[in-house]
Amino acid sequence: MHLVTIHLTHSKNSDWQLSQLKAGSRKSVRVGPDGDLDARSQNAIDRYCALLLYTFLSRTASDYNAGQPARIELPDSHLERLKALHDSKSKSDMTWKEKVFGGDPFKTPQFIGSGVEFKKLKIWIPLDVQIELISETRANAFSIGEIEKLIENLLANDTSKTEAPSLHIDLVDEDFRISSQYCRGSVTRLFNFNLYVRWNFATHLAVVWIDSTNRVTFLFPISDLEAVPPVPKAAKKGYLSIKFPRSRRLTITSPPGIETCLVICREVKFDQALLESISGKLRDTLGSRNGSKELPGPEFMQRFPEPRNRPILRRRLGLEAEHDGWEKVVIQAFAGLADSVYIFDIPNR
Repeated sequence: MHLVTIHLTHSKNSDWQLSQLKAGSRKSVRVGPDGDLDARSQNAIDRYCALLLYTFLSRTASDYNAGQPARIELPDSHLERLKALHDSKSKSDMTWKEKVFGGDPFKTPQFIGSGVEFKKLKIWIPLDVQIELISETRANAFSIGEIEKLIENLLANDTSKTEAPSLHIDLVDEDFRISSQYCRGSVTRLFNFNLYVRWNFATHLAVVWIDSTNRVTFLFPISDLEAVPPVPKAAKKGYLSIKFPRSRRLTITSPPGIETCLVICREVKFDQALLESISGKLRDTLGSRNGSKELPGPEFMQRFPEPRNRPILRRRLGLEAEHDGWEKVVIQAFAGLADSVYIFDIPNR
């Protein structure tokens, strides 16, 4: 038997909402509006929890303890709304699988059953998965009407369409912000700030700071500044966010020129060997970087270090032309190591 525990709390309008989800012996994961999952994963987990809750209610009203029925499914009218959950079966980059289950819940141990029968989508909770509901805000039992309303809300939500995959970089002090979204402002020597990286798609990332003298500082997932690197936290609208450093501030100590935040994204985790390879390739490119030149204003770009983005194909796809100089060199250096690279250049005056 496998136990799945759903923690519920009250929203501002007093309706029930998701709070945490615990599968088997793994730690609970925050889900719901303030959860730890990216937008696409939240969309799938909402539907999974709706299926869990519907199964819980159906078992309560049936002879479940005697082993019947073996499979409880939502009515046909709801099946199309479970498509996001079913489609995630073939997507290895959906972070909720690893975070909640430590693997693929459609396989062994199986927490979700799914398939197509007579050209119709079928998806269910296996019989050997037990479901437990826990209230974090009220001692008395849940009413059937309250749970049914929550199921409807979870099936109605569709966070996958709220915003396209994006990543933002912000330099923040008490009363000033330089953001990659707006590309305004500059830093000066002795400027103190915290660096924030926010993203809303499934990825593993490495974060590096390069100052105007070409000094390289790794910030994540290893840190040259702290013994323990910071941990990503849930932010608004399905984003995750990391703050650098965790307990103090960064200080600009380099002369005028260009400060760069480099974010390297890939589907597979960064291990020590890969980080060493990236560090070596990055340092090899710095001979092409003129960090002392004057930059009129911040510049932010996303690039894909793959052969598919050759100049002719880029024009056909309507993409921006590649930058010349160091940016082009560093992107080419990461081919085969990264899925995408974000470069945020900030003037140091």
